[in-house]
Amino acid sequence: MKNLIIIVSLLVFSVPFVQARITDGKVQLSLKDQALSIKVDQGYHLNKDAPAKLIDLSSNKEILPINKNTDEFIFSINELKAKEITLEYYVCDNKNTTCEQHKENYGIENNLLTFHAPPSEVSEQLKSLASGKVILNNHHFITDNLEEGKTKAAKEKKLLFVDFSAPWCPACLRLETEVFGKKTFQDKTKNLIKVTLNKDLEINKESYKKYKVTVIPTMIIMKADGTELYRIIDFRETKDLVSDISKAVKNSKKNKTYDEYLVLAGNGDKDAIKHLAMRAYDMYDHKEALTWFKKLGEDSLFSASAEINSEEKDSSKNLIDSYKKYIVKYPESFDSIVWRNELVKFLQAPVATELTPESRALLQENILLINKAFKNKKFQKKIFNETAQGLFTNFESEELYSKLIEVYVLMKEKPSELASILMLQEKISKHSLSAERTGEVLIAIDYMKDAKMNADVEKWFILLMKKNPTSDLYPRKLARFYSKEKNYSKALPIALQAVKLSSKYLFWSYVILAQVQKESNLLAEAKATAIMALDMPEAKDDNNKEYVNQLKSIIL
Repeated sequence: MKNLIIIVSLLVFSVPFVQARITDGKVQLSLKDQALSIKVDQGYHLNKDAPAKLIDLSSNKEILPINKNTDEFIFSINELKAKEITLEYYVCDNKNTTCEQHKENYGIENNLLTFHAPPSEVSEQLKSLASGKVILNNHHFITDNLEEGKTKAAKEKKLLFVDFSAPWCPACLRLETEVFGKKTFQDKTKNLIKVTLNKDLEINKESYKKYKVTVIPTMIIMKADGTELYRIIDFRETKDLVSDISKAVKNSKKNKTYDEYLVLAGNGDKDAIKHLAMRAYDMYDHKEALTWFKKLGEDSLFSASAEINSEEKDSSKNLIDSYKKYIVKYPESFDSIVWRNELVKFLQAPVATELTPESRALLQENILLINKAFKNKKFQKKIFNETAQGLFTNFESEELYSKLIEVYVLMKEKPSELASILMLQEKISKHSLSAERTGEVLIAIDYMKDAKMNADVEKWFILLMKKNPTSDLYPRKLARFYSKEKNYSKALPIALQAVKLSSKYLFWSYVILAQVQKESNLLAEAKATAIMALDMPEAKDDNNKEYVNQLKSIIL
């Protein structure tokens, strides 16, 4: 195989595929010097954020690009053993109105690279395209193309269900693996045009901006013209999500648009004001939410949380006053447990050797309230149903144990802390976790860390890596975990693996690798990695200042 590649001179050709799609015939492949190159015509670009790979059909081994830019992908094929390969990649037009997957077979034989797409595969693809069908994911969602969804919804006179998510988001993954594939969900949403939009893809940024999506997962039911009718935040179990969707669809003609709610709220309509307050709260715009809650003139856990979250963290007096006020007002809420722990941290700042009587009393109140929630399941259900702190579906007890551990850490009561850790370990062990339910595992891992279950954390990250061998998410998370545990000998190879697999998230993989190399005393390598990271577009994003400062400190 190596000799063949040395002999082959530059061979360039266009993909010989029937012109059924916009990007068909816009691709050129070249084979030269042990490398296979993919380029596209002017007006198009390769989607470097989407998956791309070459598959050796003799061994099913996947080869990732050694170079992945919008103008060219390059695959090293010096170790290729097969005479047949499959190439998978995405091509988009430069207006980002279309982004299409290419999956084609090629043969390398007699010094030639030839197109070998199976006739049956081609005919099925053409049949699908001719019928007007769009490319769907495993759960029948149109992928990363809202305009396509709107066109289809208008044509079929249906509503849209749009899922705003990301592949690294645990709650999003829970929806993917625990809800969207369920028959109940599929049956109840069969008359909706479903679309999923990856937060990290450039082509979706305008949609995220337009709909002010600041938290994921966010699910929006829309009219065919894109008008928002109903918004759902966070993970929901199948029955709950289906119930919300069914109500929204049933009332779709009665549901008002955002602008209509603004008009009603301006006229003093309390239902409209409450809707706008909760909408802003769900979008994590706590200052806007607080403005609406004040106009509503009704106190609630949500208005209290909006006020607390609106206070500047460095304005400790206002924040402390807000904590104290709402702990008194809602003393038996889950929120008050969170607030007491946070208040003690402020009261003890910067460092105090002994707890003040006030702090100790607050923590004692939390111990009593948490134990009440353990003993009284109805009470536990009530405080989690009412909380403004988010959803903890199937992990409510774990969250309480986590807060109890935090209490004993603040009190410096080691025996009680260890006893609580053991109880949390026991609770986690009762979960029937599976690598098939990725999001649930990621949430469980966070509690495993609180419970000092390091061996289990490692085990589950490795299982997730095996289950998702082309994903850079899990090696990146495992490398970060090893690094925090100062186990740099294990962190280094995993961090390198994350870099090898990374596409959209290469910048963050570089950040982790540079830190691990630095701690491993590989200073020259760390500096080189940091320089590469700082040369990336992400380093110019103000949201990444913290990471940029870390990288600069390595170079200095």
